[in-house]
Amino acid sequence: MIKITFYSLLFVCVIGCYKDAIPTPTLPTKKLTFLDSIQVWQQIIQPDSSECSVGFVFSIGDKAIFVSHFYTDRSTLVHGRNADTGQKSWGLPSNSIIQSVSDAVLTDAQKLFVNSWGKTAIIDPYTGNIAWEYNVKETPNTGGNPRIGYFRNKLFQGIFSAEAFPSVGHLLCTDDGSPQWDTLFTVRKVENNDFSPMVIEPVNGTLLPNGDTVIVFSIGSWNIAQNRGKGDLIALNLTRDTLQWQIDDFDINLSTQALPIANGKVYVNSTRKVACVDVATGNVIWEAKDFSLGKLGSNMITVGNRLYINTLEWDGLYCLDAGTGAKLGKSSNYGNVDALSHYNGRIYFVCSGDGKLHCVNATTMREEWAHLPSNNRIDSRSSFAFAGIAIDTARGYLYTSDHFFALCFKLPE
Repeated sequence: MIKITFYSLLFVCVIGCYKDAIPTPTLPTKKLTFLDSIQVWQQIIQPDSSECSVGFVFSIGDKAIFVSHFYTDRSTLVHGRNADTGQKSWGLPSNSIIQSVSDAVLTDAQKLFVNSWGKTAIIDPYTGNIAWEYNVKETPNTGGNPRIGYFRNKLFQGIFSAEAFPSVGHLLCTDDGSPQWDTLFTVRKVENNDFSPMVIEPVNGTLLPNGDTVIVFSIGSWNIAQNRGKGDLIALNLTRDTLQWQIDDFDINLSTQALPIANGKVYVNSTRKVACVDVATGNVIWEAKDFSLGKLGSNMITVGNRLYINTLEWDGLYCLDAGTGAKLGKSSNYGNVDALSHYNGRIYFVCSGDGKLHCVNATTMREEWAHLPSNNRIDSRSSFAFAGIAIDTARGYLYTSDHFFALCFKLPE
């Protein structure tokens, strides 16, 4: 009887211990970030994992185009990638065209322009074939402009005298089929109230109701004696080969980007104000000032009847009524916002202030999300600062880089 009781108790004890046994531990898994959850692909830019510092990104057809500059050796890579996989479709050898690229433009004529101080090249974005390249500095006693402009199959660039402090500037124009430059506009110190022209900003253009083609740009100048700068706003009528209008000394530090034009109006800004100007007459329709903490940046876009403009010095993104200049809203504060892109009711941009990729609701101006690249893909320098973005509206993709990888994200609908 005692033995039976002992074995019964032992059996119950074994069963109880088995039920409470410690489960086999599972290996920890990497915690996915939000960007991981929407990432479509990532591809290394340089096999040796070099860090690129500045970038331009474009979307065209089934290609994502990356123009990547490396400060360490001043090299530039231009490469086209498959939009769905990120696999490289073509790539130009480092510095095969331009060293230290300063600007790049993808045109509606499906041509890619890349530019440095005076040297310009045109590339087929689907194949990487070079159509032509031209060095403005081959012209005696001239120097180039780091920025270029494009409108209706014409390429525009500024050049200046090669003196240490230039006194003459020219706006040049050529058809995009071959580099045959014509001088459209000349500004001299003696005709500019003793201000030496320093830079001609990128050109934008439009068609007037009568069919005339008008381009708008600004010229920045400096006066040593007065120790101050000024920015002139200029419109040229290319159809009639005449000056359409000119606003002298509009303000200092005018936008360094092509000015947005919509509904016959051009929007121009300095670090202190933004204005709406009638393209046909040059009449200033409205001005807006007093933008809180910081200075206005150079990136503006129009979406419907709204104008979005970035700020410097940690003052966020503003939304204005494009017709009146009334301030409709402002986003959270962050510094040095790069180019703005709109897609499906949201504004996307990268910020060199915090290194994040941002998404802001275009109506409420509330930030929906802002994220750094996934944890240190190569090292702690990974960020989206100065990387540039492009949106593929057909696929709903956003292309950018974290300075080591080319990246693609699927945007929310």
